[in-house]
Amino acid sequence: MKKSRVIGVAIIFVMISITATHFFVSNVGAADKTPPVTVISFSGETYEKDGDTFIGPGTTIWLNATDEG
Repeated sequence: MKKSRVIGVAIIFVMISITATHFFVSNVGAADKTPPVTVISFSGETYEKDGDTFIGPGTTIWLNATDEG
């Protein structure tokens, strides 16, 4: 269970980094002030407990970012 929590924290950090990097790097001299929206999805074994999502060792993780601007 602890490895799943570490993976979850790492994924959240990656999502925040992708969003922040896009927002600060791409807006130098640009009009786009809205950062992309990043969502996470899974394919495979997952379960939720106390608001946390846990994944199995064979679960595939997707990070999808959409930018309106």
